[in-house]
Amino acid sequence: MGTASGKKFFITTPLYYVNALPHIGHAYTTVAADAISRYKRKRGVDVYFVTGTDEHGQKLFEAAQGEQKSPQAFVDEMVVHFKNLWKKLQISYDYFVRTTQAEHPSVVQEVFQRIYRNGDIYKGVYEGWYCVPCESFWTPMQLVNGNCPSCNRPVKWIQEENYFFQMSKYRDWLIQYVKEHPDFVRPESRKNELLSRLEKEEIRDLCISRPRSTLEWGVPLPMDENYVLYVWFDALLGYTTAVGNFYNPQQFARYWPADVHLIGKDILWFHAAIWPAILRSAGLPIPEQIFAHGFWVVGGEKMSKSKGNVMNPDEIIQAVGVDGFRYFLLREVPFGLDGSISFEAIVSRYNTELANDLGNLHLRTLTMLQKYSSDRIPKPASLTGKEEDYYRLKERLVKTVEAHLDAFELKEALESIHALTAWGNKYIDEEKPWNLHRSNVARLKVVLHTLMDCLRSLAILLEPFIPDTSEKIWNQCGFQERFQQNWDEIAKKLDLSGIEIKGGTPLFPRLEVEKTTTESRRPESQPQGKSPRITLAEFSKVEMKVGQIQAASPVSGTDKLLKLEVRVGNEVRTLVAGIARSYQPQDLIGKKIILVTNLEPAVIRGIQSEGMLLAAGEGDEISLLTIDKDIPAGSIIR
Repeated sequence: MGTASGKKFFITTPLYYVNALPHIGHAYTTVAADAISRYKRKRGVDVYFVTGTDEHGQKLFEAAQGEQKSPQAFVDEMVVHFKNLWKKLQISYDYFVRTTQAEHPSVVQEVFQRIYRNGDIYKGVYEGWYCVPCESFWTPMQLVNGNCPSCNRPVKWIQEENYFFQMSKYRDWLIQYVKEHPDFVRPESRKNELLSRLEKEEIRDLCISRPRSTLEWGVPLPMDENYVLYVWFDALLGYTTAVGNFYNPQQFARYWPADVHLIGKDILWFHAAIWPAILRSAGLPIPEQIFAHGFWVVGGEKMSKSKGNVMNPDEIIQAVGVDGFRYFLLREVPFGLDGSISFEAIVSRYNTELANDLGNLHLRTLTMLQKYSSDRIPKPASLTGKEEDYYRLKERLVKTVEAHLDAFELKEALESIHALTAWGNKYIDEEKPWNLHRSNVARLKVVLHTLMDCLRSLAILLEPFIPDTSEKIWNQCGFQERFQQNWDEIAKKLDLSGIEIKGGTPLFPRLEVEKTTTESRRPESQPQGKSPRITLAEFSKVEMKVGQIQAASPVSGTDKLLKLEVRVGNEVRTLVAGIARSYQPQDLIGKKIILVTNLEPAVIRGIQSEGMLLAAGEGDEISLLTIDKDIPAGSIIR
């Protein structure tokens, strides 16, 4: 687990086109790049993380005209939305490049001149189909039902004199390069897709200009100002602008070529075929890797504004928080494959792994430190085999997480980290610190110290993925006064004794999914601060009655739920309640509780639950609201 100190790592997102507001696809790539960058920095790597915006082209020019603004004013406004979202998502980029910044045109023109001098640019007549929204040229064979194969919108016939890049000249070289560099394109399915197109389709020379009479908004050609450069030629070179190509040679030599370009699979051809061919012709080194991830789909279809199924990142963040959003994006599907997204799926992942597991472990542990150890981590006596097993597990786990992150297997890394969370919760249930407090204080000290070490390790492991939560755990546990979040110390046995905790507050309040007036669903916190006021008429719709527990038993597959049989008047109802960590089943028999009886039934762990009991408290400190007088079961609460 040694560091990779001294190595450099240059990672980029695409330069996002700013004709519209940022969406989940933009957030996905950027959050993934951020997680990888944060991990590399923790390993001592010299990271240079670049994101930015692509700000030229016909589509942007027309969007600006539609809002009666100059193209520059339009892109200046749109860039703010991207930067604000990245700030909200805590994206730790090192450089934000814009293709309208002062340095960029000269970089583009110098590369163009190099390719021109190399004999790879000529003037000719372009005649063919062009998609304005995609800024793409298509052959008749590539059209789908006469429409653009990428966005399925109409194309228009263009016939105009332009400059061309001899893309066809690099076909054989590209095929050989991809085959000789098996990791150049990942995942494997994307590499096979690229090779298939290179080997089977006609590779035409690339039109790389537009006449100024057709389009003014772009970088002018250096030797013919009657033309501007095609937007994709311009945008791809933004990656080199970001590291000082031609104007900061020391920085360029330090970081170029990129170690990985993270992109969506829809722009694979531009990045894995056109981009290396341009660099090859210009005499510049080829990127080490192009990683093309999949799409997020809603109801089996790719999100698209034309279909009306786009989910707004800000709405999701408002519902589940920044880290809830980040966690879902990186945890839900293997990085590289398509993934299905819905509010139900987001809330389910949030509640299951963040609220129930991580949040519960954190709050249970700090609550027990407060109750049993006067807010200080105790000095442990000798460890047992169980604790020795824990340290060996942790050492193996760190190596596994490193292997996954080095391979950009983000979901798998989080699965491994979650195993440590699961270990901590199981350890509490097996050791029962609330009993040790009365029977074995020496053992209690070992357990509490081990649990705090588990939280310390989780805070470091999770920082690349959910940095705000990691910082909260670290600070609430009091570690900031003695330790740094050092990756190489995760697996070590450290003496944490004497550290004063700062008090535990819930990291992830549990959420419920509530139907809205549309078919979509939105999560609501349960509870979160002050609740909205309701009228007496609204409250009168809630029916509450006294119920008497007749039977109680654990629910299979979980240590949190109990199945209750509750008599309410002349009927017996089945309830599933999350009180197993506060009550033993046998202690509940005969208790009279307050029950909401007019809720729609819900299926929980395969059991139909018919109502909701009332309780108070947080974490494991749950107390049922009971009746202190002999009131018959079935009586209405007034």
